[in-house]
Amino acid sequence: MKLSPSIMLSVLIWKQTRIYIQRKLDVR
Repeated sequence: MKLSPSIMLSVLIWKQTRIYIQRKLDVR
């Protein structure tokens, strides 16, 4: 199965956003 660059980019951004949000929630 071949993913299109745009989908891979979206997944990458989504992962980064999740990490960022988790850090924001961690630091109170």
